[in-house]
Amino acid sequence: MQIASRTIIVFGLSGVGKSTTCQQFVARHPRYTHISASRLLKDATGAHGEELRVTAESTIQSNQGRIGYALDLHRLKLNGRPIVVDAHSVIDNDQMLVPVPTQAIASMRPDAMVFLEEEPEIILQRRLKDLRQRPVRTSEELKQQQCVAKKTVIDYSNSLGIPLSIGLVRNLEDFEALLRACHVEIDA
Repeated sequence: MQIASRTIIVFGLSGVGKSTTCQQFVARHPRYTHISASRLLKDATGAHGEELRVTAESTIQSNQGRIGYALDLHRLKLNGRPIVVDAHSVIDNDQMLVPVPTQAIASMRPDAMVFLEEEPEIILQRRLKDLRQRPVRTSEELKQQQCVAKKTVIDYSNSLGIPLSIGLVRNLEDFEALLRACHVEIDA
């Protein structure tokens, strides 16, 4: 039973472009596969994204504790292919920002982490255009949330000793540069 595979976690606020960037990356590099943390949690809990997001802090953190096991089940199907997981370091449950526990991140056994940044005004515009349900926040609130989310990921990196790159991504080459900065072999 082989479940070991290189795992890269891509963090950022909802609307920063995680899913789009990850999908473009695996299209260019088909040996990689992509899955969202919300998909893993849906598989583990049977709940949908919005149900998972707007619940109590303790429930969110408990659900996040299932993510490593859900990823292990996903890995079983991949024969060691590297995985790019798009995830959140904090969950906006409409009442507060709930940090994803470090142990939940550790349970995914990441080899590298990337935090995608964006101008809050651009995130706001993307959220307004997107068909997915997302929390409505002002640019100033998004700026503050992005700072908290980034600090949380920096804490993961420091606590777990996992390489981290942080940056603005305007194209796939920017993303690939962030991965290379974490010593990820993209073309191998």
